[in-house]
Amino acid sequence: MDGLQVSGAVVTYGPTTAVDQVDLDVRRGEVVALLGPSGCGKSSLLRAVAGLEPLSAGELTWDGADMRQIPVHRRGFGLMFQDGQLFPHRDVAGNVAYGLQMAGLPRGEQQERVAELLDLVGLSEHAHRSITALSGGEQQRVALARALAPRPRLLLLDEPLSALDRALREHLATELHDILRTAGTTALYVTHDHDEAFTVADQVALMRAGRLVQTGTPAELWAQPVDAAAAQFLGYWVVQRSGRTLGVSPHALSVIGTASDGGGHHDHGRHLLQGTVVSVGFARGRVTARVAVPDWGEQTADADGVAGLEAGREVLIRVEQSGVVEL
Repeated sequence: MDGLQVSGAVVTYGPTTAVDQVDLDVRRGEVVALLGPSGCGKSSLLRAVAGLEPLSAGELTWDGADMRQIPVHRRGFGLMFQDGQLFPHRDVAGNVAYGLQMAGLPRGEQQERVAELLDLVGLSEHAHRSITALSGGEQQRVALARALAPRPRLLLLDEPLSALDRALREHLATELHDILRTAGTTALYVTHDHDEAFTVADQVALMRAGRLVQTGTPAELWAQPVDAAAAQFLGYWVVQRSGRTLGVSPHALSVIGTASDGGGHHDHGRHLLQGTVVSVGFARGRVTARVAVPDWGEQTADADGVAGLEAGREVLIRVEQSGVVEL
């Protein structure tokens, strides 16, 4: 098989098993996200792929060739970490050129490649700026350019955006998606943020307690989480109703009016619930209501444009069936 193939991988730290019998494929040109909560083993697996941690058991190949005994610097893999690990004594261009200098590339080719990468990450105007003069987001772009410069056959990214604030993280995740595809990069991307994974990756591998529990495209994982725990991690609320376990997406519930004027509402094929407002809030430019719904518990519903909302008010709630999955 072309690309990375991990079979039966086990990583242990003393008596602790961090990665437990994991099988994972990353085909050439594909971006795969390892997604899971802190401590689930995703970074340990990435470090084993890099050669920074030994495999206690299992196979690790690239294009069918055994990589287990190949040292880190000879695997042809690039690394990018959360803190970027840039050199403060080098300017932007000097940081990007580092791997090229280590490889002994002629100076003219180095300059050409550095210019190409800075253009790719949108930092052409900052080639000679000090690293310390850059914002956090700009520094991570430099780190990405440096990692891409030697044309690694596999790029390993370990929580590269987690130190940034949410708005910048969302923006850079979209940029990362575009940059990796423009560069034709094969990548394994570790994150605990499902929105980030869904934005960046072609395939998402969901990890829990050292094991892979589900792998698929972002659309496949969202459409059918493998179990209740996976659904909750991806952002669904999990409820028991009529003997069934349901996952309800965050945007499936909408308050459409108070119960007192419910006679004027029609569900048009959508399910209606009745609940009691617990509190009213505001999120991302929209009014929301925390509502207590019999058998569902407390849930958050969109309530934009609904008048008369206050704690204790009985309301009608519409459920978009496309936002509900059976688990």
